[in-house]
Amino acid sequence: MKPQFQHLSITSLALWFDWFLINKGEAFSVKTASLQLQEDDRLDPSYISYASPFKQWVYDSGIENVQVPTSITDVSTGEEITRGEDGMIFDFQNGRVLFPNLPINQNLDLEATFSVKDFNVYLTDQTEEELIIENKYDVNSRFYSAEIPIEPYSEVIPAVFISLEESNNVPYAFGGEDETYLNFRSVVFSENLYQLDGVLSIFRDSKLTGFPELEFHDHPLDEFGDIKDGISEADPNGFEYSYPALAQSRKTGADFYIKDCSVSKLKESVSNNGIDNLFIGFVDFEVTKVRYPRA
Repeated sequence: MKPQFQHLSITSLALWFDWFLINKGEAFSVKTASLQLQEDDRLDPSYISYASPFKQWVYDSGIENVQVPTSITDVSTGEEITRGEDGMIFDFQNGRVLFPNLPINQNLDLEATFSVKDFNVYLTDQTEEELIIENKYDVNSRFYSAEIPIEPYSEVIPAVFISLEESNNVPYAFGGEDETYLNFRSVVFSENLYQLDGVLSIFRDSKLTGFPELEFHDHPLDEFGDIKDGISEADPNGFEYSYPALAQSRKTGADFYIKDCSVSKLKESVSNNGIDNLFIGFVDFEVTKVRYPRA
């Protein structure tokens, strides 16, 4: 099946949301950490993984002062290993690098400098009750002293979980033009009220703004979590992703429009996976787009 409008709307909202939070809230920090060899049964056996204690790494170079890594350091020799050199690739989602599974790569002493998100962003089809009550989460160790990597693919807080709750078409003009309404819910997990109030404030003020419709292939990461070459309009042949540049190239004048945005808090803090005082809030978007759905 080829990507449908609903697929494109979710991709468009998620990439805008990630950029808007990091950019407007300066919601990232720069870290230097050692990378440790990590087992991963789901990884292609032709690769091995060296992981940091932090995920997700920021990969959007269109945000001021963000440090998107293009190389790592071999501590034993002091030499820089650049992306592509010795077959190395990045996995920004899991905060790690991948090397070909060869004996020469088995016992490396590696270090990387990167920007890590203050809030990880995930797409989900779970209800808020399932997210809050049933799930267990790891915590990004920027708030703790642990130096061991977090298990790959595990969901890490602080985080925001985005889901499309419902959508419908309303007649808009003659000729088959409709206004499509999409209601998105974002569940925010934070460790203190300062974090939570910051996220809620940022998105409450996004009301009456817009963002462009992106193509499904505009998602910047490949199956390994590395940046796709040539995704950026600013650097079409290089290793770079810039949401502002991509969004500018996709603007048509008939973009998504945030008609309303409301925020709220869960009244009680939650203990989850041994983490006390986990503060939770909600960001609800009513997004519209004028389109010809039957064209």
